[in-house]
Amino acid sequence: MDQEKKYYSISEVSKILSVSMGTVYNYIGEGYLKAIKLGKKTIRISKKNLDQFTKDKSWGHSQCL
Repeated sequence: MDQEKKYYSISEVSKILSVSMGTVYNYIGEGYLKAIKLGKKTIRISKKNLDQFTKDKSWGHSQCL
């Protein structure tokens, strides 16, 4: 049985979106992408929040092309 991931790391999200990790941190800091902080250094993005982010045109990545 192939289980779909429910949470992604910053690195995984950067690869999915084809942007740098710094850009993912910026999206989080600017409030475009919701993330969960687990402990001091661990940050995770839920699949639900990532899906919502990619559907939302207001984050502007497509405008940079």
